[in-house]
Amino acid sequence: MGNDVVLSAGVRQNLLSLQSTASLMAITQTRLATGKKVNSALDNPINFFTAAGLTSRSRDLSSLLDAMANGIKTIQTADNGITGIKATIESMKSTLLQARQDKSFKSTAYTVGLTAPAATDVLALWAGRSPARSTSI
Repeated sequence: MGNDVVLSAGVRQNLLSLQSTASLMAITQTRLATGKKVNSALDNPINFFTAAGLTSRSRDLSSLLDAMANGIKTIQTADNGITGIKATIESMKSTLLQARQDKSFKSTAYTVGLTAPAATDVLALWAGRSPARSTSI
């Protein structure tokens, strides 16, 4: 019995305490590394499956949030397009009003009959004065 190690009760208790502390440190390090309090169903089945369900729900909500963000970006892009179109129309309106105030601008009214044309009728347009000869289209 030369190789046997004899431990007193106090030393044995301290050794068990150190082993327990090392086990708790390993659990804590795992929790810190994963960010989860419960990492497997063996730790705590109820909390594990509750956490799994909440994680799944969190992923679903994140997907919905991403979809909403994409929708908002689409609406903002459409709003920018409409604002650009509105600015272009305002510019065209301004140019037209400026052209109307020019003395060289002449407006001409055209009259088109509302009766149904016969097969042999020709649409004739003339500006202001009676033409010697009508222009057919």
